[in-house]
Amino acid sequence: MKSLYSLLILFFLFYTLNAQIINIPDANFKAALIDLGVDTNDDGEIQISEAETQNSGLNVSGYFISSLSGIEYFINIHYLDCSDNQITELNLSSLANMTDLYCNDNLLTELTLNLTALTWLQCYNNQLSILNISNVPNLQYLNCGNNLLTSLDFTSFTDQDSFWLIDLSNNNLTTLDVSNLQSIDDLIVDNNELTSINLCPITWEILSVGNNYLTEIDISNSPNLEGIFCANNLLTSLDISNNNMLINLYASNNEFTSLNLGNAESLAWDGDVFFDGNPNLSVVCTTENNFEWVQDKLTEYNYTDCTISSYCSFDPNGEYFVVQGQTLLDLDNNGCDVSDVFSSHQKFNISSNDFFDTFYADSEGEFELYISAGLHTVTPSFENPDYFTVSPSGISVDFPSDSSPFVQDFCITPNGTFNDLEITIIPLEAARPGFDTNYKIVYKNKGTTTLSGDINFGFQDEVMEFMSSIPANESGLPDLLSYSFTDLLPFESREITLTMNLNAPTDVNPLNGGDVLTFITSIDAAADETPDDNTFELHQTVVNSFDPNDKTCLEGYTITPEMVGDYVHYMIRFENTGTADAINIVVKDHIDRTKYDLSSLVATDASHDFVARIKDDASDYYVEFIFENINLPFDDANNDGYVVFKIRTLDTLVLNDTFENEAEIYFDFNFPIITNLEQTTVATLSTEDFELANNAIKLYPNPTSEILQLESKQALKQITVYDISGRNIQDIAVIGNTTEITISTQDFSAGTYFVNIKTESSELVKTFIKD
Repeated sequence: MKSLYSLLILFFLFYTLNAQIINIPDANFKAALIDLGVDTNDDGEIQISEAETQNSGLNVSGYFISSLSGIEYFINIHYLDCSDNQITELNLSSLANMTDLYCNDNLLTELTLNLTALTWLQCYNNQLSILNISNVPNLQYLNCGNNLLTSLDFTSFTDQDSFWLIDLSNNNLTTLDVSNLQSIDDLIVDNNELTSINLCPITWEILSVGNNYLTEIDISNSPNLEGIFCANNLLTSLDISNNNMLINLYASNNEFTSLNLGNAESLAWDGDVFFDGNPNLSVVCTTENNFEWVQDKLTEYNYTDCTISSYCSFDPNGEYFVVQGQTLLDLDNNGCDVSDVFSSHQKFNISSNDFFDTFYADSEGEFELYISAGLHTVTPSFENPDYFTVSPSGISVDFPSDSSPFVQDFCITPNGTFNDLEITIIPLEAARPGFDTNYKIVYKNKGTTTLSGDINFGFQDEVMEFMSSIPANESGLPDLLSYSFTDLLPFESREITLTMNLNAPTDVNPLNGGDVLTFITSIDAAADETPDDNTFELHQTVVNSFDPNDKTCLEGYTITPEMVGDYVHYMIRFENTGTADAINIVVKDHIDRTKYDLSSLVATDASHDFVARIKDDASDYYVEFIFENINLPFDDANNDGYVVFKIRTLDTLVLNDTFENEAEIYFDFNFPIITNLEQTTVATLSTEDFELANNAIKLYPNPTSEILQLESKQALKQITVYDISGRNIQDIAVIGNTTEITISTQDFSAGTYFVNIKTESSELVKTFIKD
C-alpha cells in the first residue's frame, strides 16, 4: 500500500513539474531565452515561474525566430524587442504591462496588441496590411513604415492625446485623418498614395508628406513647425506664413501657382529652401525683407513669369493680436450710439518703445489693428485736434496678457464751435481734346457745426462746354457754375459730378496735348477756421494718350513759395486691364521724408472703400491704400478706380526745390505697375502764367490787399469780378486796345473772388484772395 502511495506522489510531482514548463515550439526563441538567462534552474526548459520573474524586458532580436509562441507567459515584462527575425504573426494581448514594443524587420502579416499600457510601437519593415490601434490608448510613438497598410484609424484617440512620432511612410495609404489628436511632434507619411490628409491642430517639428498625390495641405495651426517635406505631390498652393520657425522647406515638383512664405525669417538665415520643378508658379508671397533672396531662387529656377508680392494677405504673418472697434461722432451730446455719424477713415497712431505705426479705418469708422506681443498704446489722431474731445483719449494694451480681439470703441464729442469746410476738384478722367471728361467736386465739413452755404465752379468756357452736373447747376453764367448746400453735418462729405466736353484741335479755340486747363472752385462758410482750403485750383494738362495707371499732383507742376508748408493733393488712378476681376488692389506710395510731412497725410476721397496704413521708420517711409475684396471688374465701363490724398510739404523747401514721387499699384498677385514720376517745382508764380490758345494772362499779386494787376497779350474787352456766392461785385468795361488794367480791392471784404476775363479771342475765369 505504501508503495502505491509513493508511486502516486511521484506521478503527481512529475505531472506538476511538466505542467509548469512553457511549450516553446520555436527552438531559436527558446535558445534566445536561455541565452538571456531566463532558465534560472538550468534545466534546459522555461517554466512559467521563470517567465513571470521577468519584469523588465526581453531583447530577442536577430535570432532567426519564426514564432514567439510562449511569449504570452511573460506577463510582467515592460519591454520587448523581437526585431530582425522572421516572425509572421504576433499576439501580445496578454502582456498588460507592456510599454515598449520593437517588432520591426520581420515578416509580420498580423499584429494583435490590446495593450493599454503601450506607449512605444516600432513595427516598420513588415507586411502588415491591417493594424488595429484602437486598444492602445496610451500610444505616443508609432513607427510602422514600409508595410502594406491602406488605412489606419486614429478615431479612438482624443484631443488630449499627443504623439512624439507617427511614421507611416512607404505604405499604401490613400487618406489619413489625425485631426482629433492634440499634437504630433513628427509626422512622416512619405511614399504613400495619399490624396488627402487632415492634420491635427499642432504639428510641432517635422511634417513629411513627399511623394504622394496631395492637392492641398493646411499647416496654419503649426507655428513651431521646423521642417516641411512635401516634394513630388500635386499641390497648387502652399501657405507657410504662420510657420515662422521653419528652417527646412522641400517643395519641389508640385503644381504650384502660388507660394506664401510669410516673413520666412528662419528660412532666410538658416534654412534649406527648395521649390524648383514648379513651372506654373506665378507668385511668391513674402515680406519685402525677403525679396532679394527669393528673387535669387526665382532666377536659379528660371521662373521668368513669377512675381514676388507682399500683398497676398492683409493679416500680418506669425503671431499677432487684434484691437478692433468703431469711432463715432456724438452730435446730440447724449453718448455715441448707432444714430451718430461715422468718423470715416479715422486715423490711429500705434506706438511702443521701439515701434510706431499709423492706421486709417474704413469709411464707416471701423478698424481692426494688428499688433505684436508687448505693451502698445493706441491713440486716435485728428487733423485739427483742438476741435474735438475723444473718449477714451487712448488705450494701452499688453498682449498676450490682454484678450484678443481687444474690443474698444471711441466716442468723439465737439470741443466748441468750429466752422471748417474744405473743397477739392478731382479729375475722374484724363483731359483729351474732343472728348467728354468727368470731374468731381468733393466738399467736406471738418468742423463741429452743421453748415449750409454756396459752391462755385469756374472754368474756361472758350475751350470747353459744360454738359451736365449732378446736382443741377443753379447759375446762369456761361463760365461759372453755382450750387447750394444745406445741413452739412460734421465729418460729412458730399460731391458734385460734372461733365465737360473739351474742344478738339480743329475748333476755333483748339485744345492740344500739353495745354493746361485751369478749374477753380470755392465754398463759403461764415468765419471759417481755415479759409485757405475753401478754394481749390485744379491745373490739368491736356493729353492725347495716357496711361490709365498714373499719379497726378492736382496743384500742377509748380507751387509758389507761399504754398510751401501747405497741403498738396495727389490723385492715383488705377485700371484693371486684365481678363478677370481684380479682387484686391493695393496702392503703395513711397514718401520722401526730406520733402513731405508724412504725419500730415489725409485721404480725402476714393472710388472704393479702403483702409490705409503708414510705415514710418528708419528704413523706409510709405503709405499703403488697401482696397480689399472690391472685385474691380475688367470691362472698360467699370474697371477704373482711384484714391486722392493730401499731404503737407516741409516748410524748409525753397525756391526751385522739387518734390516728386511715384506709386506702385498691385492688382492681386501680379507684378506691380509703377506710375509716372510726378514732379512739382517751387517757382515764383505770384505772377501766374496760363498759356491757352496763344493767349497769356497774368494776375498778380495773389493774394492781394489793395490792388490787383491784370496783364494780357491780347487787348482786354471786359472784366467782371464776382464774390464766392456768384454776386457781381464790379464790372469794368475796357476801351481801346488796353492790355493792362489795375483793379482796386481796397474796399473788398476779405475772402475769395472770381475774375471773368474777356479778350479779343478768349474768355477765362481766374480766382484771387483778398487778405
